[in-house]
Amino acid sequence: PAIYDEIKAFKYYLIAVRIDKKWGIIRHNGEIVIDFLLDKILDESYERDLTPYILNEHIGFLNINGKIITAAKFKQMYFFYNSFSLVKTLDDRLVYIDNNGREYFK
Repeated sequence: PAIYDEIKAFKYYLIAVRIDKKWGIIRHNGEIVIDFLLDKILDESYERDLTPYILNEHIGFLNINGKIITAAKFKQMYFFYNSFSLVKTLDDRLVYIDNNGREYFK
């Protein structure tokens, strides 16, 4: 049966799906990778290893396998450069996030 309200291609045979107002990630066979708890998945670009998501008005990141690699603990994202993203923390520090979720302070 049709149970999803919206479907988007993600990466590596994964699918971003929405039920009601929450997003999750599933495999092509329906197996859940991330349960339906995200408010929004911002970018599904195949060119990037990081994918930003929103939860409770904060930004976090998913990796190419659809796994959460950083909690939703950033308040602004500025740009991606190669495998890094520049973000602002909740206490207004600028940090780079790499594709493994490690933070590098600017």
